[in-house]
Amino acid sequence: MADRRNGAPPPPTDTTVLARDWEHTELSGGHYERKTFLDVDLMELFNRGATFTECTLRGVQFRNASTRQEAVFLNCTFTRCKFFDATSTDCKMAGSMFDRCSYDLMEVVGVDLADAWSHSADLSGADLWGSDLSALDPLTVRLAGAVIEPDQAFVVASALGLKIR
Repeated sequence: MADRRNGAPPPPTDTTVLARDWEHTELSGGHYERKTFLDVDLMELFNRGATFTECTLRGVQFRNASTRQEAVFLNCTFTRCKFFDATSTDCKMAGSMFDRCSYDLMEVVGVDLADAWSHSADLSGADLWGSDLSALDPLTVRLAGAVIEPDQAFVVASALGLKIR
């Protein structure tokens, strides 16, 4: 597993949700705190405004038109999750960490990644237009082919230590 910022351990969880226990196809405003989601398939799940706080999501499948709108993931740990053909709009992922996740055909619009830990993430080809990239370390993340807007380019260039004139 990749290290969390400053070597901090992931938050402890109290309960585990297994794939066989998950039957939701829509989440609206629910709150999940300190839960481990293990190998849960969220295929085609619609999540509007659900909040996940200090959760661990391991092997979770966000795929085939899985959609998150205004969802919140605070200080969560995503490990080996697949974001295939998934959409996140106006979400907040502050303090979250992504380890060995894949992002094929993922669309991200207006997502707050402030303070997210994306060390060694592969965001190649991701549409990051409108996302907060202030915490992104472009030296440790693969960005080839990612789509960003001009203001974001300034953020990435500054993080690389470039001077813009």
